[in-house]
Amino acid sequence: MSKELVEKIEKQLENAEQVWNEYLNEGTVPYALVECPEDELECVYSDESIELEEEVYEIDVMESEYLKPENLRLYLQMNVSSCKMRLEMAKEL
Repeated sequence: MSKELVEKIEKQLENAEQVWNEYLNEGTVPYALVECPEDELECVYSDESIELEEEVYEIDVMESEYLKPENLRLYLQMNVSSCKMRLEMAKEL
C-alpha cells in the first residue's frame, strides 16, 4: 500500500512542480480565468469572498473552487509544498 501511495504522491508532486515552473517561466496556468458564476463564494487559500461576475481562476468546477488572481502564486507554491510534505510522510509509513 505505501509503495503505491508514494508513487501516487510522486506523480502529484511532479504535476504540481510542472504547473509551478510553467507559471514562473511562461506565465501560464492550467486554470481558466472566468467570471464567478455565484455570489459570495469563498476564495481557495484565503478567507475572502468572491462576488458574482468577479474575474477568478476556476480551480475545480465540481467542488465550486475558485481562486482570486492575487492568490494564484501562493496557491501554486502551497500545492508544491503540500505534495512534498505528504511524500515525506508517506515514505515514513
